[in-house]
Amino acid sequence: MVDVPFSAEPITIVRIEQPFCENAHGAAPCTADGEPCFNTRSTCQDPENYIAGPTKKLYFGMPGEGRPADDIYIFPLLRSVSTSAARVNVSGADKRASPLGVRARATIQFRDMPHTDRIVDPYLSARSYDPRDRGSFWSKWNERNRFARNGMIVSILEGYAGQALADMTRRVYIADLLGLSGADVGVGKCRDRLLKAEADKAQIPRVSQGELHSDIDATATSIKVAAAVLDDYAAAGTIRINDEVMTYSAVVEDGSGFLDFTITARGSDNTEASDHDAEDQVQQCFRFEGVTVDQGLRTVYEDFTEIPAAFLPFDDWTAEADSHLTAYRLTGLISEPTAVKDIIGEILEQAQAMQWWDERAQEVRFLAVKPIFDPPRDLNEEEHILAGSVKLREFVDRRVSRVYVYFDQRDPTVSVDEGENYRKMQGSVALEMEAPEVFGEPAIRKVYARFVDSAAVALETSARILARYKEGSREITFALSDRDADLNVGEIVFLHLRRIQDASGLVAVKSWIITSREVQHRQRRAVYTAEDATLAGVVSSIAPDTVGDWQGDGSDPFGVLFISDAAGLLPGGAPGFNIN
Repeated sequence: MVDVPFSAEPITIVRIEQPFCENAHGAAPCTADGEPCFNTRSTCQDPENYIAGPTKKLYFGMPGEGRPADDIYIFPLLRSVSTSAARVNVSGADKRASPLGVRARATIQFRDMPHTDRIVDPYLSARSYDPRDRGSFWSKWNERNRFARNGMIVSILEGYAGQALADMTRRVYIADLLGLSGADVGVGKCRDRLLKAEADKAQIPRVSQGELHSDIDATATSIKVAAAVLDDYAAAGTIRINDEVMTYSAVVEDGSGFLDFTITARGSDNTEASDHDAEDQVQQCFRFEGVTVDQGLRTVYEDFTEIPAAFLPFDDWTAEADSHLTAYRLTGLISEPTAVKDIIGEILEQAQAMQWWDERAQEVRFLAVKPIFDPPRDLNEEEHILAGSVKLREFVDRRVSRVYVYFDQRDPTVSVDEGENYRKMQGSVALEMEAPEVFGEPAIRKVYARFVDSAAVALETSARILARYKEGSREITFALSDRDADLNVGEIVFLHLRRIQDASGLVAVKSWIITSREVQHRQRRAVYTAEDATLAGVVSSIAPDTVGDWQGDGSDPFGVLFISDAAGLLPGGAPGFNIN
């Protein structure tokens, strides 16, 4: 965080990036004449020659509020800004949320009133009327941008009067809705960039429009497809017709408007070759063939979403997978269009990893769910955590006592969540958590891992889930002042809290993973949500002779195990460490 005096005036600026035509009205290549347009697509008088140029950046501020250092025009039309932070769904444990967690959201309200049309009308000096006498800003803007207003990039910049925009905190969203709400209010509803991965049209594979030109029997090795072009299909790959999957080595146009597929295997992938009728759909399939988790995710994002590569730090994803997910390889066939968010969710659950939109770094982050390797930051109520901000919640519904991972899928045309469609199953069980004096009943979690074909990997997945959630899950909310609020989502912290105690009443220091960070700029603080990560464990090594004896007062080095006595106790009677 920027260290600024508490007397500094907080300010909020909203920036909208409006699509804008690079042509000048009536100048080649634009052939329009008469009253000029507004250089937007919905007002264009020569659509065939419309050329999208650099976006026009419109800045909005609250009336009477201080200005940034930049020499920019600020529309004094901002009324209010409210945001809710993104929240990570760690390994997909919360089944009520999307596998990609909860999207960051922003709701912005604007005043709607007469305006000079400065900035937004490139031909203002040529108008024969005074814009202040005609309508109001948002009513006109809404009409001028009706084709493009949803999907525009909206940034919320938070800083202090006199500060440069480049030094302010910037959060970027995609507009779900920009328009009118009531007689004198403009409204913007926005979500973070992972919206592009959750969009209804984001599917893998994409819907194929091709259909059989004529009937085929179960032995045909060449098929003709109508209502499609070459770009609709891969040069070689796998297709599905009804419940049959087949592979092909080539596809060409036959000169009559049809596509000729050279079939190499009928009834592939454990399906049955059968007869099919003319006009049956020919669907392109998508296959993972032994790729690493980061490679698989990269393909999904690059080929099947509209998220620009600039926001996808693939090198970081690879480094994380190389360090913690080397055993995982994705193998399997997706034979029908499936929501991208669901495929990403399957991958993250099966590999025990998580992804989220990082507002600060402006990128999609990727982390493996893993034990603690490095010393976490220590936070306590005396020095860091703001008084009255701590809230603790228990989620017993997330507990598991039995985890079953179904893998090695039989038939890719059958529903992914049918256990009988998998050849093998690996499980991890904690029967002690089902005892009458504990929880009293089993809690079962089933993972249908169509991209896993290794028993060792399936067992590791089940063991990781059980270790982390056999007692359920706890979630804590706390706030830090902006001087301390430099924690990132995905970071591990040790919290020393009076409300969290051991059975004797002593403060029990536990590890927590940050799942959400919401900056409350005008209150000069940030509110964090974290999930208990204690059961995930710590990667440690046995203390060398040079370390000395165990002290148990917090001064012992992190990640070091001490040898206990024959009774399994450390000095002072504390229980010794267990080696897993």
